[in-house]
Amino acid sequence: MGRTTRRCSRQDRRADGANQVTLPIVFLLGPSGVGKSTLGAWVGDDLEFLHLEIDRWPEQDGIDYYGLRLAWNAFLSDGEATQLAGLIREFTSANQRRGAILSFPSRLTLEPRQIESAAAAGIATVVLFATKKECLASFLEREKASGRGFTSEHFDMNNASFERIAARALEPYRMKVRWAGGWRSPAELVGELRGRLIR
Repeated sequence: MGRTTRRCSRQDRRADGANQVTLPIVFLLGPSGVGKSTLGAWVGDDLEFLHLEIDRWPEQDGIDYYGLRLAWNAFLSDGEATQLAGLIREFTSANQRRGAILSFPSRLTLEPRQIESAAAAGIATVVLFATKKECLASFLEREKASGRGFTSEHFDMNNASFERIAARALEPYRMKVRWAGGWRSPAELVGELRGRLIR
């Protein structure tokens, strides 16, 4: 993230509680290689958002790292996102940011009903999308550059949900990261995401 994420104290909560409800939150989903972490960092810099990287493998699951497990499990099981949104806004306020964006592992997909429940708590969901071939090429290029060297087999194992991400029901939440001429620019992607937040 480029900065230390400051935890929220009770004093922070009393001082900033009145403003927290207005802080926007974005859940960023999509397959490996589509650019979730990259866009999260861009949004963090350009829009002054707190970027919470949930995909922290192999270090630790980000949900546990940020202390969100109980609220996250409640959201997944019951669709109740209010407590989860409140905790994220506490982190955001404590770190003096204008909003929060969470980038998730490629294995996570949400059902439309879960996305709608999150929206009711002020959480917007964006599903980044490119073709499987494009994502695989980007993934392999990243792995080569990073030195980790994960292969296409690793990509396939962690992207079994690709077909669900491409489902018609998620079309309203998808955001294409490529045009015919290549990858979209940071300004284009951050601009579209900002536009979705102010609709």
